[in-house]
Amino acid sequence: MANITDILEIIRTMQGVTERQISEIEALRDRLEECCASDPYTGPNYLYIKATENDTYVELEHDYDGCQPSIYYTLDDGATWVDWKANGYSGIELPFGQTVRFYGINPDGFCHIEDGTGELDVEYVTFLVDNPSKCGGNIMSLLSPDFPNVIPNDYCFYNLFYRSNITTPPELPATTMTRECYHRMFYGCDKLTYAPELPATTLAIGCYSGMFMNCRSLEMAPELPAMVMKNGCYSNMFDGCTSLVAVSELPATTLAESCYEDMFMGCTSLVNAQEILPATIMYKYCYDNMFHSCSSLEVAPELPATTLAENCYTYMFAECTSLTTAPELPAMVMKSHCYYGMFSSCTSLEAAPELPATTLAIGCYWHMFRDCTSITHVQVLLPAETMEDYCYQEMFANCTSLTTAPQLPSTNLAFHCYYGMFADCTSLTSAPSILPATTLAENCYAQMFMNCTSLERAPELPATTLLSDCYWQMFYQCASLNYIKCMVLNARDLEYPWNYTKEWVRSVSSSGTFVKNPNLNNVTSGAYGQNGIPGNWVIVDAS
Repeated sequence: MANITDILEIIRTMQGVTERQISEIEALRDRLEECCASDPYTGPNYLYIKATENDTYVELEHDYDGCQPSIYYTLDDGATWVDWKANGYSGIELPFGQTVRFYGINPDGFCHIEDGTGELDVEYVTFLVDNPSKCGGNIMSLLSPDFPNVIPNDYCFYNLFYRSNITTPPELPATTMTRECYHRMFYGCDKLTYAPELPATTLAIGCYSGMFMNCRSLEMAPELPAMVMKNGCYSNMFDGCTSLVAVSELPATTLAESCYEDMFMGCTSLVNAQEILPATIMYKYCYDNMFHSCSSLEVAPELPATTLAENCYTYMFAECTSLTTAPELPAMVMKSHCYYGMFSSCTSLEAAPELPATTLAIGCYWHMFRDCTSITHVQVLLPAETMEDYCYQEMFANCTSLTTAPQLPSTNLAFHCYYGMFADCTSLTSAPSILPATTLAENCYAQMFMNCTSLERAPELPATTLLSDCYWQMFYQCASLNYIKCMVLNARDLEYPWNYTKEWVRSVSSSGTFVKNPNLNNVTSGAYGQNGIPGNWVIVDAS
């Protein structure tokens, strides 16, 4: 890699570069080399901040009476120390190249937790640095100059460098975490270019939650060696890190609720995730939104889990617009909303993974592939025979390249089970040959094929008795639709469109064939308008 001097020599040979510009670059080089030179300091490894620009101001934001930590600082490498608390945490002004070092005497921790009223109230302090500055040293010096190896309390370093202009992090050597001890520690530090080592193997609830959120210059995630997760431990950890290009291995095999929730959300430069997320047993919300809006992600990790949990994969890859292939999903038993929105708006995804599950759950596939506009292939048959409420709701809605729907053999329906399943699939030409259920449920097929403008033939509808809103807008604006076979037995079911068939054939083809139950009498073409049998269609009895 070229150094600054090499780059300067290249610039000298470039046309149009003036001597004044070269002089300015030389001066910048000298300042950078001075600032980056090895620090001759050999004293204790106290936390420090080193100015890389003139007139750098270091403050301690301390808005809470209950959080007034004891901190001392030196500007002369320990020759003299100032009691920062005694002088009201007065701001420290640093010229270019100046270093300020800190130690504290805070054996009970660095934050105050007030929960006497029954509601958690975290009182904390924040180091504010107004210009880009190097930070380093051991963070534990803020607890004691003896560098303890144990974090003494929950929320200990909460928000410590929130929106600060540090370019490098301090050392974080603790191996055992406490609850939310590093929560939002570096939130919004958009000059931070790398993360510290995180050696902890014993985690705690929310310990790293939001730790590097919106650190927009961070390119690499640190290794995370822990094998056992705790609730929310990595939630939002790198959320909004738009320069992050690589993630470390996540080896944990024992998960917890929300452990990876939103972890890499909005990491728009991330191309590859790790090869596999090895856990086989899920917990509620464990991968919820994990890679949401990672718009450069091309390869998803393998997901071998066979034991799912409520909302475990909710929106996991939503809006990953470069993802072309989905991982296999081997689980046979669904849990409530387990795959909800998992691949929604993955506009480059060309094929849905095989879904072998035979036991469904409430909302398990809801929105799973919604707005996946490149999907052309889905499995031939979805094997589950018993539906649950909302289970397939809007599953393939707006999959505008999908041409053939899977067969749907279920005869046991549930509330909203197929609601909007293929709505706005404008290329769909082949619907399931039959929807075999004869006992319907409220809203079961509502909007199922709405705006499928290429669909010409409806699936056979053998049910003789309808139920509230069961066919509501089922074929709404299916402009090419010209064949329906419906075995409804009672003409009154078509007379009460607000309850059963409201607008179910609105804006279908102006001509076609309606095959009816032979025992359905006294109905004519155009009867009940868009809520009954389409006008100008030929009516024939089923054989």
